[in-house]
Amino acid sequence: MKHFFIIHSNVSYLAALGVIVKIRIPLQDVIIWGIGYDPDGPVACRKIQLPEFSGAWKNLRRYFSQVAWVDEQIDRAVQGDEFMVYFPAMLDLCRIAATHRCCMGFNFIEEGISCYCSSISLWYHTKTYKSSNAEFRYKNMRTRSKDIMRILKGYTSDMDSLPFLYNAYTNTSYVRFFGFGERSFYGVNRNVFTLLSFNSIRQHFRFDSHYCLDDAVVLLGSSIVSVYGIPLDEYMRSIRKGVIEHMKTHGDIWGRPLFIKFHKDESVESKRATRMLLQENRIEYTEIDPHVILEIELINARNVILYGVESTLLFYATQMGHLAYSTVSYLPDCIDRVDDLFYREVVQLS
Repeated sequence: MKHFFIIHSNVSYLAALGVIVKIRIPLQDVIIWGIGYDPDGPVACRKIQLPEFSGAWKNLRRYFSQVAWVDEQIDRAVQGDEFMVYFPAMLDLCRIAATHRCCMGFNFIEEGISCYCSSISLWYHTKTYKSSNAEFRYKNMRTRSKDIMRILKGYTSDMDSLPFLYNAYTNTSYVRFFGFGERSFYGVNRNVFTLLSFNSIRQHFRFDSHYCLDDAVVLLGSSIVSVYGIPLDEYMRSIRKGVIEHMKTHGDIWGRPLFIKFHKDESVESKRATRMLLQENRIEYTEIDPHVILEIELINARNVILYGVESTLLFYATQMGHLAYSTVSYLPDCIDRVDDLFYREVVQLS
């Protein structure tokens, strides 16, 4: 039987590796697909994307037969074998895989903060292809046409009735959950939960590092200015008070090599201001290439100290044995978004 993983983030890729190690899956039976994502890791991952609408005839044909097209890709990958599929949420690609004729069942793997939330909005349970708000009724021809297009692509009402997040499957027969934290998959019976270990992944696989982060400090950039509208001066104040002053008052931290990993959605102004603030304080630093997977770098590293606002990487770094500080207390507008369950392992500075 094949074991088929569908991922879309660094954490879900590492979770796939964790499952492989934990239940001892031979690599010849492993298939990993990344939704618009192909990490440079020890197990090959195929980058895949659902066909998009475009003028080319071949793309149009695929677009209007998405389910059939994905079924063909799965058939080629499994070559007639039955398979078990693992994914972080019931994304469209996952709906198709979970209802494929050769699929024997599905399980959930950790992907981030959603696995630690104590409550989930109704929209997340009904989320399929719709907008950011649940649309339970047709409002106009546009919303009606979405469902018509959905049928043309091959999706059925039964497929779309599968809830989006793991919470709805907590008492579903034969569904298991794999996560990195003891409190991962909130509300799930521990009898169907399997704890994964970053240390076992480190021991089982060989990872190639781009940077030596041993005994280093890593500052994680944030997108709170561009995405959440937090004023730039408030964000800079959190770095000055929560990072620079904290480093200066701790001799065991001050003087360590400093690395910065900017957020992929961080604004140009935010990056520029961060650089200027560090330079004004005569702090030398190295910028980590935006394409580098920091989670993999941290798996290889020892004794790293991280600073950030509300990045999920702060939590995962603690699970890898590193020390993580959050400056969220200096940003009152961000505090409510931080889940206590998730950040219990992270030291909040104030």
